[in-house]
Amino acid sequence: MTAGILDPRLVSLSTPARNWQEAVEELSRLLVEDGRITSMPEFVRSVSARECLLSTYCGQGIAIPHAVSKAVKTPSLAVARTSGFDWHDADERVRLIFLLAIPEDDGEKGYASAQIDILSAIAALALEEKNVERWLNASGAEEIVESIEAALAAGI
Repeated sequence: MTAGILDPRLVSLSTPARNWQEAVEELSRLLVEDGRITSMPEFVRSVSARECLLSTYCGQGIAIPHAVSKAVKTPSLAVARTSGFDWHDADERVRLIFLLAIPEDDGEKGYASAQIDILSAIAALALEEKNVERWLNASGAEEIVESIEAALAAGI
């Protein structure tokens, strides 16, 4: 389920976003350009609705916004590195954003369980300071993608 979820084209090494809404829009644009979602406005509305329920900031400068949406064609993960901004008023400054896009589940493909598995894996990876440092200091998108894909393939 995680094979092909992330691609270097879905990584922004230096997003100009100044808040969570701009970051979600930028990463959503990457997903549209890569043919992974069909409607940016519909997907952004889904992410925003989810974000309004409960902040997806998870500590250590990392946020994992996510949504299940009809606009999503294939499970995907987009990543942005920022210069740091407040995710919400009460949160610390965010440096890394992982936007997870999951198609609505038809009951057969297991997208709902994949969402939980991927969210858990990213959160577990983010708890390890060496991973966060690797992502923050990566010289290219490929380095970020390779480290995340290796961990997902290993079932972390």
